[in-house]
Amino acid sequence: MFRVRSRKLPEGVGRLLGLLPFLAIVLAYAYFSHQRLSENPRDKLLPGREGFSRGWEEVTKLRTGEYIEYTVREGDTRESIARRISGSAAFADQIRPSDAEITAGAEIEVPKTERYIIKDTLASLRRLAVGMLIGIIVSLTLGLSMGVFTPVEKMFYPLVAALSKIPPLAILPIIFIFQGVGESAKITIIALGIAPVMTMDILLRCKEVASELITKAYTLGASTMEVVFKVVLPQIWPSFLNSVRISLGPAWVFL
Repeated sequence: MFRVRSRKLPEGVGRLLGLLPFLAIVLAYAYFSHQRLSENPRDKLLPGREGFSRGWEEVTKLRTGEYIEYTVREGDTRESIARRISGSAAFADQIRPSDAEITAGAEIEVPKTERYIIKDTLASLRRLAVGMLIGIIVSLTLGLSMGVFTPVEKMFYPLVAALSKIPPLAILPIIFIFQGVGESAKITIIALGIAPVMTMDILLRCKEVASELITKAYTLGASTMEVVFKVVLPQIWPSFLNSVRISLGPAWVFL
C-alpha cells in the first residue's frame, strides 16, 4: 500500500519512470503505423521510419528564395558562383546568364539559398518573443495599476474582464481588417491572447497582498510609488512569473 510522500525514489528510478510514458507513446505509434502500412504502404497518416527520413530530408534541404546581386570575378562560371554563394553547385542552372554571357565585373542575379526550416523557425520564435514581451509589459503595467489604484480598476475592469472571456481567435478577422495579414497582426494576436488573462491574474494577486503591509509601509513614511514597487510588486512577483509560464502554452497556439 502506497503512503502519501512516504519516501523519495532513487534518482535513476525517478528518471526511468519519467521515460516510461514516452516509451509507451513511441511503441503505440510504431504498432499502429505498422498496422496501417501493412494494409496500405502509401499511407501518410502514420509514416514509418522511411517516411520520417524522407520528410526530414525534404524540410531541411537547401532551397532557393530571393535573388541577390553578385559582381562577377575573373574566371567565374555559373558552377563556381553557385558554390561560392550557396556551397553547392546544384543551383547553377538557376543563374540566369549562361557561362558564355558571364563577363568579369558584370552585375548578375544569383539565387540565394537557405534552409527554410531554420529561417521559418527563427521567424516564429522572434514573433513569439515580441508578442509575449508586449503582452507581459501591458499586463504587468495595467494589472498592477488596477490592483493598487481604485479609479484605474473601475475604469478598465469591465473592458479587461470582457476581453479575457473572448477567445482571441474569434476576433482574428477584426485584427486582419485593421492591420492586414502582415507581421504586426500576428504579433497582435499573441499579445492580445495573453494580456487580458494575465492582467486579471495580476489584479487578483494584488488584492491578496495583506493590507497590514501597506499600512505599515505608509506608517514608516513610504511614498505611494515606494509602496507599489517595494511592497506590492515583490509580493506578487512569484505569481506573476508563474502566470508568464502558464501563458507560454496559449501563446504557442496563437502563433
